[in-house]
Amino acid sequence: MHYLRLRQRYSGCTYVNGNLEITNVYQAKNHDLDFLKDIRYVSGYVLFGVLSVETIAMESLEVIRGNRTKELMGDHYSLIVGVTVDSVNTSQGLTELHMPRLKEITHGKVLFISNPYLGFVNTINWAPIMRGYTEDVHLLESAFDEEAVVKVVIVVTVVVVVVVVVVVVVVVVVVAAVVVVVVVVAAVVVAVVVVK
Repeated sequence: MHYLRLRQRYSGCTYVNGNLEITNVYQAKNHDLDFLKDIRYVSGYVLFGVLSVETIAMESLEVIRGNRTKELMGDHYSLIVGVTVDSVNTSQGLTELHMPRLKEITHGKVLFISNPYLGFVNTINWAPIMRGYTEDVHLLESAFDEEAVVKVVIVVTVVVVVVVVVVVVVVVVVVAAVVVVVVVVAAVVVAVVVVK
């Protein structure tokens, strides 16, 4: 049903006023994305995610304007291709992404993440497409950003160390207070005994 709605919505479409989101398309043998072949312009962002298709062919796409971007992991993206492995048969997934006419991504970054069978993305000359901002193209092998994981581990370690230090300080203060109370009580007892 979802696939049929996508097909009906984008068949024959050349201009997408807004975002193009193609997600949750399963059963690659029964579905293809050939209905995207006529799209030339997207004013927002393009998102392909959680797909089990082998080929995405957007032969006519020239411009992704990025007037609206998709925020993920603290960055704003205009082109996202991610998690393109068949959920049942993990030896299959997206192997080809055709966008031969893409000449401009005006705003936003590019993210490819968890596409183990998609080749040659790292050989694309992104400089003219991204107006020279090639550092805005993120190619991640896994949905788990190793740098982010390291940062989380560091933060957790610091928090644990701080908690341990606070606990030690509290224990020292409590022990010192107990010692003071014991000394005061002992002094009072001694004073009472001496007075008698």
